[in-house]
Amino acid sequence: MPSCGLLLQKVLPFPLDNTRIELNKVDRVRTPEAKMNCFAETYKLVVDAIEAFSKKKESAGADDCTPVLVYLLLHSMPKQMMTTIQYLQRIR
Repeated sequence: MPSCGLLLQKVLPFPLDNTRIELNKVDRVRTPEAKMNCFAETYKLVVDAIEAFSKKKESAGADDCTPVLVYLLLHSMPKQMMTTIQYLQRIR
């Protein structure tokens, strides 16, 4: 039986390689601003990919992006994700 990741990859009509690369940059950058920029760029890449392959004329919303972002986090899990989130929460 194929894994959920393989099934989702077959269902998603767009590649996620660029988004994974961008999300994994979080571990290599040091400043809070740079880390937030990685998250923002990842989100932008997801939205752009969904809109490029969507048949709808309106922009991608949370209902469209959330499943893809969850998939990305689970399969591209940066090594220090929890530490990064705690760090960013303390800095704000």
